[in-house]
Amino acid sequence: MENETEKIGIDNLLEVVDFVCDLANDGVASFADGKITVSDGARFIDNVFAIPKVIRAVPNVDNEFLDLDPEETAILEARVSEKLKFADGAPKEVSKAVVTVIFRSSSFVKSIVDLIHLLKSLKGV
Repeated sequence: MENETEKIGIDNLLEVVDFVCDLANDGVASFADGKITVSDGARFIDNVFAIPKVIRAVPNVDNEFLDLDPEETAILEARVSEKLKFADGAPKEVSKAVVTVIFRSSSFVKSIVDLIHLLKSLKGV
Protein backbone atom coordinates (compact mmCIF):
# COMPACT_ATOMS: atom_id res chain seq x y z
CA MET A 1 0.00 0.00 0.00
CA GLU A 2 1.33 3.41 -0.91
CA ASN A 3 2.19 5.86 1.85
CA GLU A 4 0.29 9.15 1.54
CA THR A 5 3.52 11.12 1.97
CA GLU A 6 4.74 9.53 -1.27
CA LYS A 7 1.82 10.94 -3.26
CA ILE A 8 2.88 13.47 -5.83
CA GLY A 9 -0.42 15.32 -6.06
CA ILE A 10 -2.03 16.88 -9.11
CA ASP A 11 -1.53 20.62 -8.64
CA ASN A 12 0.65 21.04 -11.73
CA LEU A 13 -1.61 18.84 -13.82
CA LEU A 14 -4.63 20.92 -12.80
CA GLU A 15 -2.73 24.11 -13.64
CA VAL A 16 -2.15 22.85 -17.17
CA VAL A 17 -5.72 21.49 -17.45
CA ASP A 18 -7.05 24.93 -16.52
CA PHE A 19 -4.88 26.55 -19.19
CA VAL A 20 -5.89 24.10 -21.92
CA CYS A 21 -9.59 24.40 -21.06
CA ASP A 22 -9.47 28.21 -20.88
CA LEU A 23 -7.67 28.32 -24.23
CA ALA A 24 -10.25 25.94 -25.74
CA ASN A 25 -13.14 28.03 -24.38
CA ASP A 26 -11.60 31.19 -25.83
CA GLY A 27 -11.09 29.44 -29.16
CA VAL A 28 -14.71 28.26 -29.27
CA ALA A 29 -15.98 31.74 -28.37
CA SER A 30 -13.73 33.37 -30.95
CA PHE A 31 -14.77 30.98 -33.68
CA ALA A 32 -18.49 31.33 -32.92
CA ASP A 33 -18.96 33.56 -35.98
CA GLY A 34 -17.04 31.12 -38.18
CA LYS A 35 -13.73 32.95 -38.20
CA ILE A 36 -11.05 34.21 -35.86
CA THR A 37 -10.05 37.83 -36.44
CA VAL A 38 -7.67 40.31 -34.87
CA SER A 39 -10.50 41.62 -32.73
CA ASP A 40 -10.67 38.20 -31.05
CA GLY A 41 -7.10 38.66 -29.80
CA ALA A 42 -8.20 40.40 -26.61
CA ARG A 43 -9.98 37.23 -25.57
CA PHE A 44 -6.60 35.42 -25.39
CA ILE A 45 -4.66 37.94 -23.29
CA ASP A 46 -5.25 36.06 -20.04
CA ASN A 47 -3.89 32.92 -21.73
CA VAL A 48 -0.68 34.74 -22.65
CA PHE A 49 -0.14 35.87 -19.06
CA ALA A 50 -0.70 32.29 -17.82
CA ILE A 51 2.06 30.84 -20.02
CA PRO A 52 4.98 31.29 -17.55
CA LYS A 53 3.07 29.51 -14.79
CA VAL A 54 2.15 26.69 -17.16
CA ILE A 55 5.74 26.31 -18.35
CA ARG A 56 6.85 25.93 -14.73
CA ALA A 57 4.18 23.26 -14.19
CA VAL A 58 4.93 21.21 -17.32
CA PRO A 59 7.98 19.28 -16.03
CA ASN A 60 5.84 17.70 -13.31
CA VAL A 61 2.80 16.79 -15.41
CA ASP A 62 3.98 13.35 -16.56
CA ASN A 63 4.84 12.17 -13.06
CA GLU A 64 1.59 13.50 -11.64
CA PHE A 65 -0.41 11.82 -14.38
CA LEU A 66 1.37 8.51 -13.90
CA ASP A 67 0.66 8.72 -10.15
CA LEU A 68 -3.08 9.40 -10.51
CA ASP A 69 -5.32 7.45 -8.18
CA PRO A 70 -9.10 7.07 -8.68
CA GLU A 71 -9.88 10.07 -6.47
CA GLU A 72 -7.46 12.30 -8.40
CA THR A 73 -8.84 11.03 -11.70
CA ALA A 74 -12.33 12.05 -10.56
CA ILE A 75 -10.99 15.49 -9.56
CA LEU A 76 -9.33 15.86 -12.94
CA GLU A 77 -12.48 14.88 -14.84
CA ALA A 78 -14.60 17.18 -12.68
CA ARG A 79 -12.21 20.07 -13.39
CA VAL A 80 -12.48 19.46 -17.14
CA SER A 81 -16.29 19.37 -16.86
CA GLU A 82 -16.35 22.55 -14.81
CA LYS A 83 -13.94 24.48 -17.03
CA LEU A 84 -15.56 23.40 -20.28
CA LYS A 85 -19.03 23.91 -18.81
CA PHE A 86 -20.49 20.44 -19.36
CA ALA A 87 -23.65 20.14 -17.26
CA ASP A 88 -23.47 16.41 -16.65
CA GLY A 89 -19.71 16.10 -16.49
CA ALA A 90 -17.33 16.02 -19.40
CA PRO A 91 -17.75 13.02 -21.63
CA LYS A 92 -14.78 10.67 -21.42
CA GLU A 93 -13.70 11.57 -24.96
CA VAL A 94 -13.46 15.26 -23.99
CA SER A 95 -11.36 14.47 -20.91
CA LYS A 96 -9.18 12.21 -23.04
CA ALA A 97 -8.79 14.96 -25.66
CA VAL A 98 -7.71 17.46 -22.99
CA VAL A 99 -5.12 15.00 -21.66
CA THR A 100 -3.88 14.38 -25.21
CA VAL A 101 -3.42 18.13 -25.75
CA ILE A 102 -1.56 18.37 -22.44
CA PHE A 103 0.86 15.58 -23.26
CA ARG A 104 1.54 16.77 -26.79
CA SER A 105 2.08 20.37 -25.73
CA SER A 106 4.04 19.49 -22.58
CA SER A 107 6.38 17.36 -24.68
CA PHE A 108 6.88 20.34 -26.99
CA VAL A 109 7.50 22.73 -24.08
CA LYS A 110 9.93 20.29 -22.46
CA SER A 111 11.84 20.00 -25.73
CA ILE A 112 12.16 23.78 -25.98
CA VAL A 113 13.30 24.06 -22.34
CA ASP A 114 15.89 21.32 -22.98
CA LEU A 115 17.10 23.20 -26.06
CA ILE A 116 17.40 26.41 -24.05
CA HIS A 117 19.44 24.64 -21.37
CA LEU A 118 21.69 23.08 -24.03
CA LEU A 119 22.27 26.42 -25.72
CA LYS A 120 22.97 28.09 -22.39
CA SER A 121 25.52 25.41 -21.48
CA LEU A 122 27.26 25.69 -24.87
CA LYS A 123 27.49 29.46 -24.52
CA GLY A 124 28.66 29.19 -20.91
CA VAL A 125 25.70 31.16 -19.60
